[in-house]
Amino acid sequence: MDLYPWLVWLNLIHVIAVMAFILVHGVSGLMALRIRAERDRDRIRLMVQLSSSFLVWGWIALAVLFFGGILSGIAGGWWTSGKFWIWASLIVFVAVTVLMTPLASSYMDSVRHAVGLPSVQDQRKKRAAPEPVSDEELAVVLGSSKPITAAFVGVGGIVILTWLMMVKPF
Repeated sequence: MDLYPWLVWLNLIHVIAVMAFILVHGVSGLMALRIRAERDRDRIRLMVQLSSSFLVWGWIALAVLFFGGILSGIAGGWWTSGKFWIWASLIVFVAVTVLMTPLASSYMDSVRHAVGLPSVQDQRKKRAAPEPVSDEELAVVLGSSKPITAAFVGVGGIVILTWLMMVKPF
């Protein structure tokens, strides 16, 4: 089936999904960075819950941008063109997703537990929320560098992916 006539629309869907993902997922990323400086437990709980409320939309946008990119590559004939930028894009996309998921979620789960909230896994397995930790332990959890590392990985991935798609260097 020839998808070339749909290329413009597939590219549009892909780009809109990227923007939606950055918008929705940006909330979680910014909350993780902002939480590091917060010490009011009620505000931390609120920020963590706000961050969690966008997770499903982030995964939906990520799936749409992934499949939109795959279909755009098929429609444009780039997968079999002998050019490797699209393959490199797929590798970067998967690598960033694989790195970001445990890095960011482990930090947010630690914060949730520190303030006495259940993690996403706790909720799925119907486990009770843990007891909140002391102020000193909370400060250690909040002071983790994981959100900064995650931000560098995420923003770096976006920069590399944008460069690969725009420049198509190889």
